[in-house]
Amino acid sequence: MSIMNDFYNACLENDFDDIKLKGNVLNCNIRSFDNRYHLQAVQKGSFLELVLSDRMMFDITPEVLDFLQKHGESSYPICRTVRSTDEIQDKLDELQSVADDLFGFCHDLA
Repeated sequence: MSIMNDFYNACLENDFDDIKLKGNVLNCNIRSFDNRYHLQAVQKGSFLELVLSDRMMFDITPEVLDFLQKHGESSYPICRTVRSTDEIQDKLDELQSVADDLFGFCHDLA
């Protein structure tokens, strides 16, 4: 089974919304508390590139970028790489935690 198929199954198990797999790209929405985030996974050879963004748009001001960098994120949207199926759930949990902890503050700063 490919890493994308395993990722797709993890999205189903996590009850993500609007899961759409087309070729080597998967798009879905993650629910968390009262918020929803957009997640895109792109298979690049044997690994996945994950990109998480808030569905509510906000300006990426210098203050927002500085805030994210102070919390260990080098860019927005938030990016992660999954190199093995064993990492899938950990990366999904990490992204959801980052979104829960940081995106609200980014809106306030923007």
